[in-house]
Amino acid sequence: MGKTIRIAELSKKEVDKILRTKKFNRLAPVSCNACGYKGFFKRRIFKIDGDYDVGDDEGQNVVRYHMKQQYNLEYIHFKIHRNINYVDVAFCSKCNSNKVAFDIKLNDEIFDELAKHLNVPEDKIKSDMQDILKRVS
Repeated sequence: MGKTIRIAELSKKEVDKILRTKKFNRLAPVSCNACGYKGFFKRRIFKIDGDYDVGDDEGQNVVRYHMKQQYNLEYIHFKIHRNINYVDVAFCSKCNSNKVAFDIKLNDEIFDELAKHLNVPEDKIKSDMQDILKRVS
């Protein structure tokens, strides 16, 4: 018997709920690669279940194939939240493209984890990050 994959789009209520969690939103849409817009992005989120491991290339390629075939979505982002696999898709509010770049949003929780991991005060981490951002901007 072959491997199975199940892709289920979350309801608007489920999407709103999961988007309120900080950990899910650590990797979030930041800019449209089609038009350059940086602002609000509409989201569609899909729960992925089945026999494939979406942590490896084979599993991700199977999901990419089905997302393209079933939903005509090419630019997707894989996430794991509370041991559940998801695909997160963002759409530009300006041009409606889903060619949207995602990036890590730095928040106090991340700074706290870095401080613990590096054994450095959180304020030092924040000030060092601000200095880095000034240099690269």
